[in-house]
Amino acid sequence: MTAMWKCPAALLVTLPLIVAAGCPQMPEKILPLAQIVAAHNANAENVPHLWARARIQATFRVRLAGDEGDMVPITWGSTSSLASPNGLLLMAKGPDPAGQSDFVLIGRETAAVELFRVGASLEEGVYYFWYSFGDRRGAFWGRNDRADAMANRGMPVNPHDLMAVLNISMMPNDFTKLPTVAVTMRTAPPEYAYVVSYIDRDPDTQQILFRREMLFTWSDTDPPRPFEVNFFDARGLRVMTAKLKNYQSIADASSSDGRHVPVMPTDIEITWPAEKSRMHIVLSEISTKQVSPAAFRYSDHAPDLPADREIQIDAGIPVNEAAP
Repeated sequence: MTAMWKCPAALLVTLPLIVAAGCPQMPEKILPLAQIVAAHNANAENVPHLWARARIQATFRVRLAGDEGDMVPITWGSTSSLASPNGLLLMAKGPDPAGQSDFVLIGRETAAVELFRVGASLEEGVYYFWYSFGDRRGAFWGRNDRADAMANRGMPVNPHDLMAVLNISMMPNDFTKLPTVAVTMRTAPPEYAYVVSYIDRDPDTQQILFRREMLFTWSDTDPPRPFEVNFFDARGLRVMTAKLKNYQSIADASSSDGRHVPVMPTDIEITWPAEKSRMHIVLSEISTKQVSPAAFRYSDHAPDLPADREIQIDAGIPVNEAAP
């Protein structure tokens, strides 16, 4: 493959900054998928737990208590470097490092007053999102064993999706069976990328679906790390995009060779186009400190809500039984 690439006239007009810096050339070296996955998994397996403070700025669409009308937006928080942390992110991997994890992102008004939680509890077998902004209160939850069913993608903020953008979740390394990953190349400047797609079968319909794609940096000098993750529905429409940057090391995490300290993105911008929602998370004080499983429970922390404000998104579907 040649490294020469000719700048089109349109690019010269629309991207003057690139022109000023010189038109970027396509990298010459292409890493095999197995090497990309191996490097990603080596980083992820050395982070069994995670504890981090967070500055969060979010726009959610919520309902007023007792209101049956349309969802209304509410914006809260700040990620300014002058702002104090207003959140906490916790994670603990389960017995299967490639499986689901305990996870929670907590938004706080004060240390004692929580405004929302996005989490998953292996102990309780549920994942959830609840919010309590004055008279705007509600909750969504579902069973972890149903989390992969596309029919259940009705949760405004899915904790399993948030976990997947931290660069510390394992990817399948067997490319001959589902779930698996496959790679294509983005060859259009300015962001050349390895596009690694996660493919699995829907447990309800048995349809094989592209669930998400991770865009890894493609460079002759820099290691491949995700800078964007896109999630799709059963129709192939993009339902969530996460932009990742400012990778930092987790200083107290151990590595198998003693040299490669695990890293993760600390600046994460997420958008849900259909929901007209967004979240910006800036992490600090990252460590692998362990916390009790009680920290991830839904039942211990959710606010008291009327029945019509607590929605089970997979209600009516028997446990461990796929819909016909």
